[in-house]
Amino acid sequence: YQRRVHGAQRKERRRKDKEVQDRGEAVDYVQTAVYIRPPDQLTDLTTEQLNELFTRQLTRFNPNVNMDQVVFSFSKRKFCKELEDGDHVHTVPHVAIESIIFGDKSEDAENQQRQQDAIKERMDAERNEGLETGLDETLTATALSNPNRSRFKTVERSAQTTQIQYRDRGMNTEPPPVRHFSAQATSAEIYDAYVTELEQKNATRERKEAKAALGSAKEDDGIALLTGQTRKTEEVVDQSRQTNLAKYHALKVLERMVSENIHHEIAIDYKFWEDPADTVRGTDGVLMPLWKFVPEVASGRLQVRGDVTSICANPVYEDLIAVGYGSFDFMNQTNGHIYIYTYKNPAAPEYHFTTEAGVMSLQFHPTNHSLLAVGLYNGQVLVYDVRERGNRPVLASTARNGKHSDPVWQVSWQIEELSKQLSFFSISSDGRVTLWTMSKNELQFMDVIYLHLARMNKELTIDQETSLLGQEGGSCFDFHHTIDHLFVVGTEDGKIHKCSKAYTSQYLETFEGHFMAVYAVRWSNFHPKIFISCSADWTVRVWDHNNKLPLMTMDLDCEVGDVAWAPYSSTVFAAITADGKLHIYDLAENTNRHICCQKIVNKAKPTRIAFSPTEPIIFVGDSAGHVTVFKLSPNLRKSLGRTTPQLEIEKLERVLAQESVDTKGKASTT
Repeated sequence: YQRRVHGAQRKERRRKDKEVQDRGEAVDYVQTAVYIRPPDQLTDLTTEQLNELFTRQLTRFNPNVNMDQVVFSFSKRKFCKELEDGDHVHTVPHVAIESIIFGDKSEDAENQQRQQDAIKERMDAERNEGLETGLDETLTATALSNPNRSRFKTVERSAQTTQIQYRDRGMNTEPPPVRHFSAQATSAEIYDAYVTELEQKNATRERKEAKAALGSAKEDDGIALLTGQTRKTEEVVDQSRQTNLAKYHALKVLERMVSENIHHEIAIDYKFWEDPADTVRGTDGVLMPLWKFVPEVASGRLQVRGDVTSICANPVYEDLIAVGYGSFDFMNQTNGHIYIYTYKNPAAPEYHFTTEAGVMSLQFHPTNHSLLAVGLYNGQVLVYDVRERGNRPVLASTARNGKHSDPVWQVSWQIEELSKQLSFFSISSDGRVTLWTMSKNELQFMDVIYLHLARMNKELTIDQETSLLGQEGGSCFDFHHTIDHLFVVGTEDGKIHKCSKAYTSQYLETFEGHFMAVYAVRWSNFHPKIFISCSADWTVRVWDHNNKLPLMTMDLDCEVGDVAWAPYSSTVFAAITADGKLHIYDLAENTNRHICCQKIVNKAKPTRIAFSPTEPIIFVGDSAGHVTVFKLSPNLRKSLGRTTPQLEIEKLERVLAQESVDTKGKASTT
């Protein structure tokens, strides 16, 4: 109110000042301020309270808008504020209604009216043409009627879209080649065909009769002459074969002599090397590299680019080792190879076999040393006789006689004194442990046990939950050396099952110590109760099959690919890790620390390990396809040739007893 009064006073003062200036008089700027206050407005307030001004600043910004919200801008490749200060986000619409009408005086209305007038004129012309041709006028008038029912001076907005044009595309191909054949057969041609067939049958029968008479009748001179010629031919063939064998043997001996001259120093180390530094190392030892077997063909070109998946030494010929080549990468599968090497000629393999799929496992028969059982990546099992030079196996499994559906990770021969037939076991990721029996012309199979995800015991059978839980993938197994029906199975889930061939529907016990895939299980060569296992969880564990908990656990700080007991001591075992190292432990010396840890591979990863059954050497295969032979220093083979099985059992029992006492002491202290 006061502002309005002051504004009126300023205007009146300016008008009076202008009149004074127009008359040429001086302007008096001294004016008194007049405050007008209604008599009934805040009569109880003091003058100071009335003079106090309350101001409020009005801005265009909306305080309820969130200006700090950010979004990712693909154009700027960074997070930016979704709203900037210049954006029109502070205007808050209260009512927003989308309209389909507009004023009849607007430009859009005029354009639409012109379009409707043009349409109406065209329809009028069509109607006139229809009247001339005698069409119904009522239908034409109805089609033209378009009443405007709006009460306001508005018209409806209309639009028309273009019709989508479709296009068909066709293609012509060349027709496949067609050959027309026609022939005409007469009765004479049919007769000649029958006569020719009859003559062939008679000639075949005569040859058979002459061959039968050749061995029995000696009276006819012609037959005697023919017999003499046949015998002479057979003698020539036998003599030629013997000559070729003699040449082959001579060439083989000559090749070995040349190879021994080349690798003379390695052969001397193999026989006589003893590391004198072991006397100052205490209990530790080292590995001496000897030979390195590389798969090559006669031309010298490297043909095998794969992992060493299995190593097995021949039980009779100590210098022979069989090596299987495949691939652990399921995306990079090729043909498999089997090479058999010997120390006497490390430059080239003695035998070579090729398979359709990668070789995952192999093993020589303990007594029939020429038989080799092989498991492939495609689920097949094969039996080779290394004495035969052909590349074909003696027996092979097929889809008709029980072939596995997943890779065969391990095979193991079975020795039964009562059975005259040879047989072996196999384990696969399809959850089957299968017994294969060699018959005359095929492999007969029998599934020993199915590995199921459920823990099977005497109360839980297969029929109750198999259909719901499925099968468990097996990765390794090993049979007891003295108890024929007992064996342990390692699985891809980290569990170890103790099984029996007498119980095909349940486990005897389940050992739950590993939490990743178990790569190897091995029964002790001396103690009947102890076995060892390794896993991808970086650990090696020692078990008693009567105890569900592991007796010892060794953490190797890396994925453990394989483990093996030493054949000369009950307390020594070796393990390989993915970082290229070989670890050797002697539990009798130290249960917490290795006695040898040596890096053996630089650019590859060790995959398989195996001890020689009689010599102080160890074989290591890697992912580059090489097999390296190492000799153990004296500290790593103290018991070699100076012990008995009973002494080894007692030594291992003392170690386990001491470990049990230490474990109980630590638990009580804690």
